[in-house]
Amino acid sequence: MQPDLDDNPYTHMMIGMPTALVVSPHAPTRDALTAALNGSGVAAVAASECDDALRCLTSVRVDIVLLDTLCGDVQTLRRYVRALSGPIPVLYVAGRDAAYSPVALTPSAEADAVICRPVDPSEVVSAAKVALGLGVHSGDGRVTIGRLTLDADNNLVHVDEVEIRLTQTEFRIFRCLAEGEGDVVSNAVLFRRVWGIDPMSGSGDMVRAHIRNIRRKLASATGRDDWLLTAPRRGYRLVAG
Repeated sequence: MQPDLDDNPYTHMMIGMPTALVVSPHAPTRDALTAALNGSGVAAVAASECDDALRCLTSVRVDIVLLDTLCGDVQTLRRYVRALSGPIPVLYVAGRDAAYSPVALTPSAEADAVICRPVDPSEVVSAAKVALGLGVHSGDGRVTIGRLTLDADNNLVHVDEVEIRLTQTEFRIFRCLAEGEGDVVSNAVLFRRVWGIDPMSGSGDMVRAHIRNIRRKLASATGRDDWLLTAPRRGYRLVAG
């Protein structure tokens, strides 16, 4: 006798899109990340503690785990995830202690990425998409998003047949916006991911100056000045189409 799929509350998450398991005892964080992921094309299921997460892992295929270090028994859940067949990325949401300072957002043996509190949902979505390998990667390491192809080796952006050369910092900003795939990326995310600094120590003027330069180069090469849009008091987003 076939099992009734409706008996599984997570069945709708198994079909057609990658699935993220969000584990956090902090309800506002859990809800914000779940909503942001669902809105970006990544299905999300939430758990408040690691034992709940372990039960979820027996009911739903998970492609990535977002694990808040405020949870108890984090190491047990991480070991269980690492033991599953196939590499499942683990992203930590961590505090500002010495092990996970804002300038140490690099992969480690424990996590594929570390997101520091206060959590910006757009930063988490971007990191999750990168870890999941979303975007179209060609054999030479380039990434294609919409009409844009990013060449990180040479700090180049190709729009159709047009080549645009950016500085290293400009390219890192552009790549961060591209990874957002149309979502607004805040200054806080840019400070952390481009410059590796605490958002409180960054200057909005620094970001605006680089955004102006990128816009000018894109407009000069393509005749369009609407590739990068400003979301007032929120950040910037890239229109890749």
